[in-house]
Amino acid sequence: MAIGHRYQGYHPGGRKQPLCPECGAELTTNQEQRENICQSLKCRGPWLQRAIAAQKQKERDQQEALNESARKSLKNNFPEVLQATENGDLLFIVVPGIEGEQASPTEERIAEFRETLEEAFAEAERLVADPVRAADLLRGYEPQREDSGALPIVNACSTCRGWCCQMGRFNAFLKPEFLAWRLVNEHDLTAEDMIDDYLSRIPELSQQNSCLFHTDRGCALPWQIRSSTCNTFQCPGLSQFRSAIEESPEQASAAVSLKVEGYFSFGIGEMITHAPGARLGVMESDGNRTEHPL
Repeated sequence: MAIGHRYQGYHPGGRKQPLCPECGAELTTNQEQRENICQSLKCRGPWLQRAIAAQKQKERDQQEALNESARKSLKNNFPEVLQATENGDLLFIVVPGIEGEQASPTEERIAEFRETLEEAFAEAERLVADPVRAADLLRGYEPQREDSGALPIVNACSTCRGWCCQMGRFNAFLKPEFLAWRLVNEHDLTAEDMIDDYLSRIPELSQQNSCLFHTDRGCALPWQIRSSTCNTFQCPGLSQFRSAIEESPEQASAAVSLKVEGYFSFGIGEMITHAPGARLGVMESDGNRTEHPL
């Protein structure tokens, strides 16, 4: 990734004008100067590829740091479990974890969600009105549900208790594209019908500072009307074992959840491994699961 600026003479105001490190063109806009790359596809394409690769490597390094922290916790508290993971008897998964309280959603929060949902459906109806976009939705947007019945996934998500759900606190991940797909495929329902249905499914108690449908038993929505994000997302702790889980969905596992501030962008110093929310979940191949605090 390009680092630092190259400069040519001075512009009329007397300040050095930075140059693109790839082609030497002047960086004239604030975005170009901030990112230190010009808008040319020839320059920006390779730059974006390097930026994406660097971000993925950063996530891998951070996840490994989290894994090592979890290993230390197991060594101190459950050395026999650590040994089983090292022997290959248990798939070792490390995920973030939350520890929050359930509360009744306030009328204000429900009203805000209704407004957000109505705006999303209004945009969805505009998408459906475009024949080309509607055809695209039919061909390529159908949400594909991951097989969440795989035992390691069940164990990891149960141990985590829904860290990813917190990011859906405002809209439950119900984006216009998914809602448009529903409108195209469910001809017997109007947008108003779907809005009323979503609102009727808000539980009496849900996780504070998280999605309205996030309960202590999981999601209150049936998977068919959850967003594709909810049905397919896997955090880095899970996604690194995607192939292994697909090959052996009934394998035994040990899942450790650690309280981490700013998951995906955390630094080692921000990991809190012995705060409330740190847990160990062990699930056998027969589906029997036990959970322990760390």
